[in-house]
Amino acid sequence: ENGFRVVPVVKVGCAPYPVQHRGKKMTQAECDDFRDWSADQLERLDPDTVVSTARGQLFMPKTYDGMDRDEQWSQAVRSTVKAYREISRRVVVLGDVPAVDHNPADCISAPDADQSSCLSDRDSRETSSNELTEAALEGTKAAYVDTQRFVCAEDRCPLVVGEKVTYYDSSHLTESWVRHVTPRLGVILAPLI
Repeated sequence: ENGFRVVPVVKVGCAPYPVQHRGKKMTQAECDDFRDWSADQLERLDPDTVVSTARGQLFMPKTYDGMDRDEQWSQAVRSTVKAYREISRRVVVLGDVPAVDHNPADCISAPDADQSSCLSDRDSRETSSNELTEAALEGTKAAYVDTQRFVCAEDRCPLVVGEKVTYYDSSHLTESWVRHVTPRLGVILAPLI
């Protein structure tokens, strides 16, 4: 529709950044192998733009190899984005959306539910991870896109906006909400891509 082709290079449960993780269904070796494979794919594809995103600090241990979780994340994001910049002159990093602090279905289906009772705090590991990610991009010439603005206002994230439910569960958006905000995300991404 917009004149570009998208080639997804994704492995659920594995960040594109070389961090240690303790996933329930994915081993470290599987994620490391995926990252090596995806680097080869990107070089082969020679893309005009690389768009990267990840669930912030998913399954990461508190410390690894003398670094705390935040240090490891920041270093991994920076090194990966620098590698992407060697492959493509344009790199865009999308931030993560915050996890909500209660089950959306329970809130929405409660007999006395209203807009004020179906709000979640914006503060989460994903929010702090976004701050680290954006800071790690300084000097790399990569663009950062804050995606939290598509689901949160100020410090609160509504589980319902008008007639639309925003979150499917505590960490995933509903398809209907994603379709609703996609045109706006497209407007933001177009000049970066």
